[in-house]
Amino acid sequence: MTKSKFAVGPVFVIAIVLALSSFALAAGQGGPIEEPPVQGAAAMARAQECGMFGTVNAVGNDYSGAYVSFEMSNGVIENYTVGEPETLLLERFEVSGFGYTSVQTGGALVTVSGAMGDIYVHNNRPSILHFTKASQAATIVTIVMAPGMTAVKAAGSNNFDISGSVEALAMVGNGTTQINGSVVTVSYASASGSFTMRVDQQSGDGLRAQVQRMTLDGGLAGEMDIVAAQGGSAQDGLCYNATTRMTAEAAGNGTLSLRVQAEYSHGMAFRIGTDYDTIGAKNADAVRAKLDGEKMKRVSAGELVQYQAENRAEAAYCVESSGLGCDVLVYVPHFSEHVVTIESAEASSIPALPAVATVVAIVVAAFAVAFRAKRSR
Repeated sequence: MTKSKFAVGPVFVIAIVLALSSFALAAGQGGPIEEPPVQGAAAMARAQECGMFGTVNAVGNDYSGAYVSFEMSNGVIENYTVGEPETLLLERFEVSGFGYTSVQTGGALVTVSGAMGDIYVHNNRPSILHFTKASQAATIVTIVMAPGMTAVKAAGSNNFDISGSVEALAMVGNGTTQINGSVVTVSYASASGSFTMRVDQQSGDGLRAQVQRMTLDGGLAGEMDIVAAQGGSAQDGLCYNATTRMTAEAAGNGTLSLRVQAEYSHGMAFRIGTDYDTIGAKNADAVRAKLDGEKMKRVSAGELVQYQAENRAEAAYCVESSGLGCDVLVYVPHFSEHVVTIESAEASSIPALPAVATVVAIVVAAFAVAFRAKRSR
């Protein structure tokens, strides 16, 4: 796993599952801004079949899904198990003075609320665990790692890596990290703050490994998985900056259209995951991408990283198959507002379904990760 490339800056995380309308990310810190009735059940099932995200099941204090399982009592999370191999990552995750008030489960998201803030657990491929500090009171987050797991603090940062039978990165916003054996504490003063843990999905130089490294480096503006099925859609996404918006405008019948908005002076990348049925493609070779209706250049994952490192003026994309679907990594060279279209080489002429049966919750929180200096030049 790539080490010690963290820096500091604003990052925003969104948890998006099922919805009634297309969405945009709101700037600022907070919790769910919308909770319509869950729809798009067929699309949700398809997303899990494709290995993207899935429904969380709750029985008493036990919560389980395809990618995460844990117990929660009075706001304390225990036995945090991740991935389809069901690997124990954390023995305990606890926020001091949390003041537990409620828990809500909807689609792929579990929201644990308290006076100190909110904890969000995502039943998605990277098994994301996120805490948003809303109270101005000081607090300490205690993370007790499972046996065999080791935490290493990134140089010059309060972020840290976890390694063992699985690997993960932890991004800390406005907190101070201390590591003592298997126990990690993050202290927050009287200000806003956050914590996000993301499990690594792939070693080597594949697209998912590049996405994890981009997350570390601050080069990823946002990511979204979206599936359309039987007239509805389901999606799960993340945006990593307060200025970033990702809006699903159309999905299905041979095409996927996303509106992206951001304020950057340099090129940024977006990851888009979908299944082949949604875009009408037979395989990864048949996937094409456009930016504002213009064809983009297809490159390898390594070449796309080089595009960004050199801040090139040409848009580009790469594609990697992931079973029944694919990941598309898109490099956008300049920003204001753009439309990214993912479709097959033989794109259907049938109009795509409007993205209407989508998003149960959008969670926004401020924390960590900015560009290394050379990217800001």
